[in-house]
Amino acid sequence: MLQLYGLHYSPWTEKARWALDVSNLSYEYIEYLPMLTTPILAIRTGNLFGKITVPLLFTDTGHVSESMPIAQYAAKRGRDSLFPSGKDKEIKKWNDLSETALRAARAMVIEKTARSHGAKQEALPALTPDGLRPVLTPVAELGLWYLRWKHHTSVVPIHEQKIILRKTLDEIARHLKDGRKFILDEFSFADICVAVIIQSIAPVGDHFLPLDKFTRDVWSEPDLAKEYKPLVDWRDTIYGNHRNY
Repeated sequence: MLQLYGLHYSPWTEKARWALDVSNLSYEYIEYLPMLTTPILAIRTGNLFGKITVPLLFTDTGHVSESMPIAQYAAKRGRDSLFPSGKDKEIKKWNDLSETALRAARAMVIEKTARSHGAKQEALPALTPDGLRPVLTPVAELGLWYLRWKHHTSVVPIHEQKIILRKTLDEIARHLKDGRKFILDEFSFADICVAVIIQSIAPVGDHFLPLDKFTRDVWSEPDLAKEYKPLVDWRDTIYGNHRNY
């Protein structure tokens, strides 16, 4: 069976899972634990000295890394395709836009988590006993240091990351301003790429993506969610109509 390693709250993981689910491919989902799981994946991929990132899909013949290649793998082997014929360049454009916005959002989330005692406790492994979470907060802080180092999130100040995110939201709003139902002419991977960007200002409901309280808080930008409410509503419609498990 296919095995997908990811972070349940990560928009990149959500892009990959959504594509696999639409394609009706069976897979085992395994939660990635930064630092702890990394050596295992380094050995399995043969990438002993490079950077390990998730989502990471293991197949019968090897592995596929990053959201879009995983979605393309699913499209070739699954029931339904998220890549309409002749639309590859357009989908790549929206995926590139998504990647830029999500990198900015990740930097913002890491810094907000660093300032939230509750979010740091929720970032500990799921099996951590509740009574030990306050004591093990330094472990979460070490994990945040690791993520800062891994993704170079301290290079660009947070207020500049928010500007990058806002520019992306403006571009999406212009594209959808005439009441378009989809980014392209029909539901595609482009819609998934855009929908997960909205996750970084107003996380989708727990029915689709369960998040603990403080984790949901650090992924939320209430001022942007209010300003771009039509995009939030569009995202909710896309999830309601096309995010089936």
